[in-house]
Amino acid sequence: MILALFEDEFARNLDPLVHLRPVYDLKFGIRSIREKYQRIFGDEFTALHCRAELALVMADRNPKAEINTYSADKYIFINGRSVIAEKELEKISSDEDLLYTNNGKIAAAVLTGDNLKKIRAAGGKLLSREDFPDLNEKAIKCLWLDYPWELFLGNGNEIEREFEGPKMKGNLYDGAVVLNSDMISVGEGVKIKPGTVLDAEEGPIIIAPGVHIMSNSVIQGPVYIGENSVIKAGARIYGSTSIGEECKVGGEVSNSIIHSYSNKQHDGYLGNSYIGKWVNLGADSNNSDLKNNYRKVKFYVDGKIIDTGTIHCGLVMGDHTKVGINTMFNTGTNVGTACNIYGGGFPPKFIPSFSWGGADGMTEHILEKAVDTAARVMDRREIRLASAELDLLNSLFDRTAAERNKAFSA
Repeated sequence: MILALFEDEFARNLDPLVHLRPVYDLKFGIRSIREKYQRIFGDEFTALHCRAELALVMADRNPKAEINTYSADKYIFINGRSVIAEKELEKISSDEDLLYTNNGKIAAAVLTGDNLKKIRAAGGKLLSREDFPDLNEKAIKCLWLDYPWELFLGNGNEIEREFEGPKMKGNLYDGAVVLNSDMISVGEGVKIKPGTVLDAEEGPIIIAPGVHIMSNSVIQGPVYIGENSVIKAGARIYGSTSIGEECKVGGEVSNSIIHSYSNKQHDGYLGNSYIGKWVNLGADSNNSDLKNNYRKVKFYVDGKIIDTGTIHCGLVMGDHTKVGINTMFNTGTNVGTACNIYGGGFPPKFIPSFSWGGADGMTEHILEKAVDTAARVMDRREIRLASAELDLLNSLFDRTAAERNKAFSA
């Protein structure tokens, strides 16, 4: 059997983080959701189901994978919003077609024959339990990632679950301090400069190869820092934080996920937040993640205001967004893709994709300028903005026009 990851009918609840990627490519803990399953099943023959608008981009990024096509006779389908422990996955049997469900939703499925034909015919349609009304089901335990805040709120536990034990391969300079070395993993080529404190007494610290941690930084686990990232001098990185590859991070960060190729180089607070790819947060930009009245935070999701059920919820920001210096974000702020936000005061708590402005007013970010900025930023890292990604940004601009019109006229 071959592993197939799929997106279901609730995928868009994770916007704007999934505007430019399928749900299973979100980072959570040490790895993306896809990487977690590929470590278990192997990735040589992975099939990937995704929304139709993502198909060409996914084919570009994954030339060896089947994208919305299935050439084999039998697949294990796993929901890209689910995290299923390996012991639970061992319960999946290949003897018959069967749905493995949790809370009425498909967490996994074994499909062949006519049931597989339904998937082939669906193309990029988001799948649901109703697509297989005649199939038997069996309960399975899993963690659901239904909304953006569930990723950063569960991030510390996921880092601890994925931690594989200590190692020390990098260069720990004299004057650096290590607390609880049994919970610290340092990869090859890492530089940890004097005055740095690695405090793993409350959770593991995993530092991937090529990371540079400048002097006088404090890292308090559970924390993951991805390949070739730079932690600036004097940074304070607190628990339950994951930083993706090729990031530059300074100031104060707590209980947050920074996807990859994003920068927060200067002082300022980022807490209980999820920041997408190719984002830049200007100097002294801050977000609130706790209301003054300590009440639960509400958050804008797909046209609705949702009670998050938590008092700790900060900033969620889509890819390619840029933030000017001294910008402030209120609790539960949702900022879309390819925005340019600046100025004093608090901008709105919902900022649609391709917005330009701040607290004093918002207008539409001209598509050509947004794309030009994205291409320039990527080119600085010697990465090309592929034509399929350009087409995806163009289609996202069109799809989010109604959101902008509504927000700007309010």
